[in-house]
Amino acid sequence: MQQEEPLTVVVCGEFKRGKSSLINAILGEDVVTTDITTETITINKICYGEHSNEIILSGGKRMRLKDEELKSEKLQDILQNSTKGSNQLLLKRPIELLKDVTIIDTPGLGDRLADFSDDVEKALRMADAVIYVFSVSYPLSTQEQYFIKTNIVPQKYTDLILVGNYADVIECEEDYQKVQETVKNRIADIIPDIEPIFLSALDERCKQLEQKRPNTQIQKILEGNFINLRNKFNSLLDEKAEYVIPDRIKRLLDAMLADLQRDLFAIEQGLTLDSEQMQEKIEAIKNSKNERGIKQTEIFDMIDRKCEVYRANSV
Repeated sequence: MQQEEPLTVVVCGEFKRGKSSLINAILGEDVVTTDITTETITINKICYGEHSNEIILSGGKRMRLKDEELKSEKLQDILQNSTKGSNQLLLKRPIELLKDVTIIDTPGLGDRLADFSDDVEKALRMADAVIYVFSVSYPLSTQEQYFIKTNIVPQKYTDLILVGNYADVIECEEDYQKVQETVKNRIADIIPDIEPIFLSALDERCKQLEQKRPNTQIQKILEGNFINLRNKFNSLLDEKAEYVIPDRIKRLLDAMLADLQRDLFAIEQGLTLDSEQMQEKIEAIKNSKNERGIKQTEIFDMIDRKCEVYRANSV
């Protein structure tokens, strides 16, 4: 049965960790292109609906695209000529799983050519659950650990699944155990209760397409681990379905409190400034409050609508 409010799952991680490939393997279809253009420039939102592709530019302009245009120079030209800001691809597919979950594929962190940290942080604030993807070849660098600790762990009402991709490069079971131990040691002080899942999106996709598998030595392990990911994913959908809306309300209120704290800090800082600087600070705060007042009204209207849906579903 389709949920009125699908779970929002954000997939994030460093640049070129196979996030898009993992999403395709989860969905059992090549929905998200792994081409470098769209992977590094847009937020990809994948949800249920009749097959369609639409690009939403930062200025609000929307354009329908054919499947082949997702990899073409035309898409890159559109993005380059758009106003500076976030761009999004809205990909609708009639896949059964998407009736219950909307997946957000984020640009890679740590790309030296572009900084998408703001886009990823905004996506995380929308997340009911997060799949953080790292490469077993470079298992959880200091930068990755820091990101998890500062951006994901503080969101207490957001579930986390930690996935080590490209496990097909591990030559034997002994090396597999070593990688497991390394990762467990690195996350022991950050997220000790999380059990990482080591898998290969490539292996799973090859299996689905009945193609040659990349590593026959640990093929059974990889296959079992992907089943484990699916089970966790399905359990998450079942567990979160009943309280996803209250969780979202809690995150929205937390964000409002954080904004208020920043205002208070700004006022305290203003006490040490001269009168001219103080006036500038006050004007800036007033403008910010007016803008946020409009946004908060919109948010509370949205909360009212969502609560109505939640109460109706609970009857």
